[in-house]
Amino acid sequence: MNSIELVREAVIANGKVILPFSGKSMYPTLKDAMVVTISRILPESIRIADIIAYQENDQVAAHRVIKIKRDNGAISFITKGDNQPFGGIAEVRQKDLIGRINCAFYADSDGKNILNENIIFRLFYVGLGRIYLFYRKALRDHMPDSLRLFLKTLVGNIYCCFQGCSSKG
Repeated sequence: MNSIELVREAVIANGKVILPFSGKSMYPTLKDAMVVTISRILPESIRIADIIAYQENDQVAAHRVIKIKRDNGAISFITKGDNQPFGGIAEVRQKDLIGRINCAFYADSDGKNILNENIIFRLFYVGLGRIYLFYRKALRDHMPDSLRLFLKTLVGNIYCCFQGCSSKG
């Protein structure tokens, strides 16, 4: 049994699993040296702005849901890392879903959940992801290079300002 199967089995058997987190794609929401709780959840219960854990190749990945697709009863989730203003879009199929991350804390702390549940914070990242999806799908190929560069710089600057504000709080 590989590590993904062990995580899946633990979530099914116990309703949740606690794992160390590493990576930069979800900064500042999730940071290296944090511990996250992945809880069992029905795919139909996942909402936009939730952070889900899923199988990506032979690893457990975690990203924010920015869009939910339903097709003939099958559900898939369009996800994006909070620290990826330009890119990082993935489609997660229902079969790859492991659970929802609903708690994050530092291992050396008292276990207090520091996952930011501020709706403005969460919706900012969803909005940024949706803007990128629109840009990627509709505008990228039909826009003059100068306007593309201007918009990329503008969004990048807004993103950096927001990252600075959110990492202080």
